[in-house]
Parts: sequence; structure tokens; C-alpha cells
Amino acid sequence: MGFCPPVSFPSIFCCFVALACASDPLPYPHGSHGSRISNNEALRIIRSYEQTTNATYTAHPANNARSGDDKPVVSHYRIERSISSGFITATLFTLQNPVKHFSFKQPEGGCGANRVRASLTAAHADCEVATNGGFFDTHNGDCLGTLVSDGKVIQNTGYQNSMFGITKNGTIVTGYLHKDQVLAMDFDNLVAGVLWLVREGRPYVKESLHVENMTVQNTGNAFATIQSARTSIGHDADGNVVLLVVDGKSYQRGVSLFDMADLLVNLGVQNAINLDGGGSATAVQNGTVVNFPSDECPTAYHGVTTSCERAVTSVTCFHRSKVQ
Repeated sequence: MGFCPPVSFPSIFCCFVALACASDPLPYPHGSHGSRISNNEALRIIRSYEQTTNATYTAHPANNARSGDDKPVVSHYRIERSISSGFITATLFTLQNPVKHFSFKQPEGGCGANRVRASLTAAHADCEVATNGGFFDTHNGDCLGTLVSDGKVIQNTGYQNSMFGITKNGTIVTGYLHKDQVLAMDFDNLVAGVLWLVREGRPYVKESLHVENMTVQNTGNAFATIQSARTSIGHDADGNVVLLVVDGKSYQRGVSLFDMADLLVNLGVQNAINLDGGGSATAVQNGTVVNFPSDECPTAYHGVTTSCERAVTSVTCFHRSKVQ
């Protein structure tokens, strides 16, 4: 899943854009990807669903109990279960000491017109665990959306798409951020996805569909509802970082984002966003791909068609050693 040309929007979005405050201008020109509303307008929409909220994001302290450990403390589970839409398989990673133990890494050579398999980026960045990360332009390989990696701001677009990150003081942040907030909150790592799946322990897909638009992906209006492979990142009540990769193939098997949100809630996740999915969905552990990517390899292996990784841009990395 990646970039597609902008599509027409419902009239309700036109109303939202027209109401944007002059002091909080739209952060991108017409024709570029990203939700065409301001951060102030995103807050107004969220308030229509969350009467008591005053913020477009949530903040939660990261688990600090194992912060002194040099190595990441990682749990790995293989999930096989039946849900309403059918039988699914998934890979779940939980990082119990996230401060300085995980990053969002751009591929070697940078985010511009550059795509690399997640397993190769994981090897280069010395990741014990890695998954694919943010969305990208399938035409030229550019990273799409805001990205902060190990304290360095790679891109700060201002697009009102869901984000997940951790600040240098160990606070996990999920939601929508103005580009000035990205700088002021002093992030260590931050990535943008598409759709806020779980907010404060309950599904949030329906609400986030009113804030974000789908031009960053190429499934169109069916993006949230089709069965597909999916990747998400979030945190649980203890402040552990959680990665979930569900196997699938677009329009054939996997989960919708509504089912993905329900699954995350059942797993105890408090906040989570949707990362790139479809053929991009990849889980790597100790240099080996441990899920089942949906892209077919260019050539058969001894006459049998097998699955291969898709080249992606940014990845989520659980580092083998603490990042200094």
C-alpha cells in the first residue's frame, strides 16, 4: 500500500476545510497527500466525538522498570485464531523497555526515492526485531508523512494523519500533531501512519476516518474495510510498545482495520495506529522474516511459488543494544 493520486472528497470534508482557522493554515498545498484540514479543525472534529477531550493526541509514560537493561526485553507470540471474518495468523512483539531501545529507521541511503527490504534495513541498523513502518510513494519511493529517527527530524509535514512516537523524556504520544508540536515536544522517534486504530482502550477507526483522508494509500475508499495484511504499532497500559503484524492478501484474506482495532483491544492495547500494510506487511526477528508476506517472489523455488518481502522505506526497529 502506498501513494495514489488525490481523490475527490465528500462534501463534509469541503465544509471542514472551509471552516479552518486563518491562524492555523492548511499545512500543505492542494494536490499533495495528507488530510486537508488543519490541526485546529482536527480538534474540532474530535471534540464532536469526544466531548470532554481538549487534545488531538494522548500521552502515556513508557515502561521504565527495565530501563537499565542494555538489551531489549522482547516477548514474541504467534497468534492463530478465528475472528468474525475468518481465521487469521499474526505476529505480536512486545517491548518492555522502550526508552532508547526502539527507533523508526529510514533505509540506508535515506528516505528520498529509496526502498529497501525491511530485513536489510534491520541488518544495517542492528535490529533484533523490525517491521515495515510508514507509508511511501510507490511511484518514486519517497517516505510519506512525518518521521523522526533517533532525535533527528527527517520529515515534518504537518499532515493530520495519525502518529506514534516517544519523546526524549520517555513519554509515548499517539494521535494528531501540528508540525510545531513535533518540534516542541522533543521527540526521540515519531512516525506517521493512516488511521488511529485504538484510542484509550477502545476502537477509534470510525472517528479517525473523519479526520484523516486516504490519499496516502492506494486502496481507495475501501481501505478500512477490506481484508488485507496489516501492521500496527501501539502501547499497552504498562507503557510497553506493541507491534502487531497480521498476515493476509488484499481483498482475499487478513483483517479489516475495524477487526484490527478489535484485535488490538482484546490484546490489551491502549493506543495504536495503522502503519503501511498489504504486501508491505513484514515482521523480522534476528534477521529472519517470521511472518508470511503476500507478494509472490519473481521466480518460483523448485517450481513452487513462494512469498517475498516487498521493498519499503522506514521500519520500526527494536535495537539489539540500547541507543546512546
